Amino acid sequence: NEFNPGLDGRWVRREKDRGRPPRMEEWRQNLDRWRRQGGTTRIEDDSIAVAVVDEAHALIDPTVPGGAGNSHSGWSFHAGPQAWHILRASRLAILFFDPEQSFRDNETTTEEAVIDYAREHGATVLPKISLAGAQFRCAGSKEYVEWIERLLAGESHPGSPSRWREAPGRRGFTFELVEDPGALDEALRPHVEAGRSVRLVAAYGREWKTKDVTLPHRLPASERDFCIHYRREGRKRTWARVWNYAPNSDYTLFVQAPEASPLEADVLSEVGCPYVVRGFDFDYIGLLWLSDLVWRRDRWVVQIDHVHETAWRKSLAAAKREARAGIEGPAHAELLRRAVRGYRILLTRPIRGAYVWCEDPETREHLAAVLAES
Repeated sequence: NEFNPGLDGRWVRREKDRGRPPRMEEWRQNLDRWRRQGGTTRIEDDSIAVAVVDEAHALIDPTVPGGAGNSHSGWSFHAGPQAWHILRASRLAILFFDPEQSFRDNETTTEEAVIDYAREHGATVLPKISLAGAQFRCAGSKEYVEWIERLLAGESHPGSPSRWREAPGRRGFTFELVEDPGALDEALRPHVEAGRSVRLVAAYGREWKTKDVTLPHRLPASERDFCIHYRREGRKRTWARVWNYAPNSDYTLFVQAPEASPLEADVLSEVGCPYVVRGFDFDYIGLLWLSDLVWRRDRWVVQIDHVHETAWRKSLAAAKREARAGIEGPAHAELLRRAVRGYRILLTRPIRGAYVWCEDPETREHLAAVLAES
């Protein structure tokens, strides 16, 4: 948002009061009007030598169909696409795209749009470089990543995990199903004690009730975001956690676990979502596979009532309209695609291994079956 010129809500209201309400689709004219009024941008043209943008697919472009209706996190739609301004301000811009990690409503920038904006600025567009197959992910286990992608693509038999799975006398990637949430803690604690980086993660199968709570870790179990009851050895037990604590939207706390933070005291005290952990790696993860994405007979199904991602308001509303009409149309298909991408992000975060607890019995049976294939 540092690239955002001063076309904020105050400017928009002032122009409306003057009888000249600005239109979002006329963002270039808005910028010209702003400059004629003496307005300046926070970052001037060509003032940055080199701009490197990771997760460039997550940049906001309100010019795409429906883009102006998405949550914008403080960006002024009247100023146009974020990428356009980054290119305007930079002498050299390097943008990394991974469309398979784009899943929020407001992540609307495409490679094609960036090329168009660059040419509009008169920039030289160099050949695109593909990093496909060159990223060091999951300890370099290309076989594991491909297996996960086949699994989430809906293949009933994604292939034998023996090509990548750890076995006696052979190093590999750990992937284990556990019986209950408490077993996640028990599996991960030894790795924490050994000095490994470890996190609990989940997709959006729980509401973020504690988002605005100052001290969520002190809440009773029943008021935390995750309060799961289960039985073991005939006894009823409760497992409770909060979502990633992010005061002032500072999501770096979950990744870095800085000194004096709740995670510094216990890295298993919070659960991270795909948005927070996207782009970061940990030695081991404990995944709570919830009821938002479940396996039914021969395919993955997104259960709308179990999806609580607040950045999917528009997509969720469209899918719910289809559900009320008794159809599974393009909105439902888009929601399923986003849910699958969320799990792909989570399952490709670990370097050494993943421990998984499934809330849904049929999904667990499916995972157990494909993990048993030889």
